[in-house]
Amino acid sequence: MTDKVSRDDSSRQKNVQEMERIREIVFGAQMRSYDQNFATLRQDLSRLQSAIAQIQEQMSKQEQEQSRRLQALRRELNESDELIRAELRQVADQLSSDKTDRSTLGELLVDLGNQIKAGSSLSHLLQDLFESDEQLES
Repeated sequence: MTDKVSRDDSSRQKNVQEMERIREIVFGAQMRSYDQNFATLRQDLSRLQSAIAQIQEQMSKQEQEQSRRLQALRRELNESDELIRAELRQVADQLSSDKTDRSTLGELLVDLGNQIKAGSSLSHLLQDLFESDEQLES
């Protein structure tokens, strides 16, 4: 019985080998072509994945750089805004202190009118105006 089993095994192996040989003859060239195409596709896919990773890294760096620049611009804008506001406050304060209010101006004109009626000289009037102006500034 062992002889029969070994002969069956032997004939099966021959059949398998013949089938492999026939398969190689019929499909061998196509299979090699498919294997080569798959290998090429794997290489292309690997290169594309590498390129995508590099692009993602570059985009991340650019995003960080843009974020840094935006923060710097915001700081600069805030500083400029503060400077402009301070300058506006200073100019408004200066205008408030420099302008002569209506009541003071009215009093000066009334005094001027009274002095003209009284017959004072022009130099005396100018001297009084300068003195009034100096008093207002202090």
